Amino acid sequence: MADGVEVEVYTDPVQADLSGAFLGLDVGSTSTKSFLITRSLLPVIGCYTKTASRPVQAVQAIFKVMDNWISRNRLEVTIAGCGTTGSGRRISARVIGADLEPDEITAHATAAVNLNPDVDTIIEIGARMPNSPCSRTAG
Repeated sequence: MADGVEVEVYTDPVQADLSGAFLGLDVGSTSTKSFLITRSLLPVIGCYTKTASRPVQAVQAIFKVMDNWISRNRLEVTIAGCGTTGSGRRISARVIGADLEPDEITAHATAAVNLNPDVDTIIEIGARMPNSPCSRTAG
């Protein structure tokens, strides 16, 4: 853990092609998470920190840790797209220049349908309230 940010590396970064990678952020009321994946959707690194009612500072802390990790591993990273969700999605989208800022239900439904086209129910239990949208045409 660095600067209050937990880091989990899923793929050897030296082996991953990080040109055209995608970055996702979930800036919630209690925690902020980020995830970097390759163009071929291979997960590379994920970060977690508490939001502590300071979404901008939480995003900055995660970006600082990711920047240090990229420098330490001497990586060339190009972000092809970035999306942010969660209760702090709008402010964080403006801070980082995100391409998308869907609500969590839309983000979860889109991911679920892309992973399994037969999905028809998503149950999301977040910090504020549980949600259960049903859709055969999610995404």
